[in-house]
Amino acid sequence: MSPTPQRKETTEMLTVVLEELSFARSIILCAFYICWWRMKHYIWYDPKLNRGALIVAAFSALILFLDTILFVFGKEVPVWLGRSAIFVLVPTALLLAVHRVAEAGKEKGERTFADRIGPLADALTDLSGIKPEDRDEILTNFVSKLLGQVQAEFTAVKKAPVTVSVMSRYPDGKLRIAYLFPPGTPYDPNVCFEPGEGGAGYCFKENTVVYIPSIRYTHGITISVVTEAGRVGFKYGLKRRLYVPISEEYEVYESFLCLPVTSPKATHAVMNIDSRDRDAFDMRDVHTLRAYARILGDGISLCAR
Repeated sequence: MSPTPQRKETTEMLTVVLEELSFARSIILCAFYICWWRMKHYIWYDPKLNRGALIVAAFSALILFLDTILFVFGKEVPVWLGRSAIFVLVPTALLLAVHRVAEAGKEKGERTFADRIGPLADALTDLSGIKPEDRDEILTNFVSKLLGQVQAEFTAVKKAPVTVSVMSRYPDGKLRIAYLFPPGTPYDPNVCFEPGEGGAGYCFKENTVVYIPSIRYTHGITISVVTEAGRVGFKYGLKRRLYVPISEEYEVYESFLCLPVTSPKATHAVMNIDSRDRDAFDMRDVHTLRAYARILGDGISLCAR
């Protein structure tokens, strides 16, 4: 993901005006796009809203229970409620159905994650106490195993291939791809970012998750972890013009996530996962990938000289 060479800036008035209008249009479209993304995830994942949904679901279940009881005595809730029945029973039934579908999907994802995380925890234990001369090889094997699991899991879930990479900070201070899965995936070997530059650079510098839902709109969603009253939550932001275009031959993705790879010692790297589908990821993916990134960070920390 190396930046493309800068082109000579035009000074022709009409061309400049058209370019600015086009960019303004992209900003407006992106703003609506980001708001829609945020609204979806607020509905599905916000803790306060979820608690409210549980209360409404419980009320819905009570209404349906009363309907059953009254039916035994020859009464029906629709008669009891009159015309307002359609505004009570239909939404409550729909809410119960949606809540159950979401719950089933969440349970399936948690089971899949639990099955995959066990072997990685065992491999993480094996990293402690290794000989200095074996560190590079063992770390490479560990990272490859972790990235392989992430790639396999998300390819199966998204029904489309994804690519996973890890960018580390090299002696010159720039971030470069150190690990890539699947092996043999075409990429620009000269790709590099300064901390703060592009999605990966901003992720590394600010220690925050960055989501580019569409490279067409260039802007990125920032997702920061906040702790209030002992509860862990997320703060969302919008970073303008965050995406840095690369050579078209390597730009084979439409959306991607960048996650900081951390341990209690430091921020070690950035894990990127990209997809050919637009808006391919959601907050459930962020939760899962943050756990993978933390395990990766602990592994790197154990192998650090």
